[in-house]
Amino acid sequence: MERSLPAAVPKALIFTGLLACCALFAGVGDARAATMRLAWSSDTEADLSGYRLRYGTASGSVDGQVDAGRATSATVTGLFRGVTYYFSVVAYDSSGNESSPSSEVTARLATDLSAPPAIASAMEMSSHSIYAVRAIASAILVSGLNLDPHATVDFGPDVVESMPSATPEGGLLVPVNIAASAPVGPRTVTVSNPDLGMGSGTDLLSIVKSPDTDHDCSVNIVDLNALARAWNVKAGEARFSPSVDLDGDDYIGPEDLTIFVTYYGSQLPGCP
Repeated sequence: MERSLPAAVPKALIFTGLLACCALFAGVGDARAATMRLAWSSDTEADLSGYRLRYGTASGSVDGQVDAGRATSATVTGLFRGVTYYFSVVAYDSSGNESSPSSEVTARLATDLSAPPAIASAMEMSSHSIYAVRAIASAILVSGLNLDPHATVDFGPDVVESMPSATPEGGLLVPVNIAASAPVGPRTVTVSNPDLGMGSGTDLLSIVKSPDTDHDCSVNIVDLNALARAWNVKAGEARFSPSVDLDGDDYIGPEDLTIFVTYYGSQLPGCP
């Protein structure tokens, strides 16, 4: 199993809902215990043997784990309502070697019997994509299950979220302002319901640099030429241009082109 490739790690955990709650014949404290089922995207490594779902009550901690074998979902029992849990997945090969852990997602079961939010997707509305450009006010549609109309949504540092509005399909439309200094890259989307239920999803949205490299408020052929001149170049090489490293990974490649094509021909919001 390749240790150096982030692609070898499941990219996202998606909460698939609360399965059961309340242990029978339990004491007052144990009566709050509940069960949650989680699912994640599959690994494509040829020597994959299985996955381990790890969880704890603090970021980076491992209080327990479930070996799921080659399944892409697992059930965790004995969770307590009102407690925030952090989940991640590692893949392992036939020799027992483990990949690096996936990005963490968090969940907190409400103190009543309601299910926590389950986030399926996030879409930037002007581009209908997962890419949100820095320094531009936009709206992001969060879709999933158990999203309360009065929930709060968090997209991470340097993103200011206004109160969301509910869509007829049960989603949340969130106006946002993204700072020009916001770190680029994938973001974790976290939804907190008023009943204290909380859930998050990873790699559902990505903050990117503006593809308008010449700052004329239009994404056009001039910007494409700038991207082409630095194509297939890494940071530190002579032709590398930070302005067209749109995803901030220090390499000018397919992901940057995908971001550019998403916005090609656009008059960016907020421009004159």
